[in-house]
Amino acid sequence: MYEAFPPHDWENACLEACCHASLAGLAGLAGSGVSPAVGQAAAVRAMAILSRSAAQGWRDVDWLRVEAGLDPLRDRADFKLFMMDQAMPADAFSPLP
Repeated sequence: MYEAFPPHDWENACLEACCHASLAGLAGLAGSGVSPAVGQAAAVRAMAILSRSAAQGWRDVDWLRVEAGLDPLRDRADFKLFMMDQAMPADAFSPLP
C-alpha cells in the first residue's frame, strides 16, 4: 500500500519504515510465511526509508531510540551506524567561532 502512495512527510515515512522492520522481524518464524530473503529485503527497505528521511533533514534521536516498531533493526550494523550518525550534532565538525 505504501509503495502506491509514497510518504511525503516524516510521520508517514516512519510508519512505512516500521512496517518493513516488523516484516523483517517475522522472517523465518514458523507460520509467518515470511522467508529470510523477504525479511532481509524488508530490513534493507526500512533502512533506506530512514536514511532518506534523515538526508532530507529529519532528526529525532529520542523517537528512534524508543520506537518499538524498529526493534527488529536494532542489532543490524547499519542501524547502529545510523543511530550514531543521528546522535551527532549536525554541526559537529564546523570550525569554532
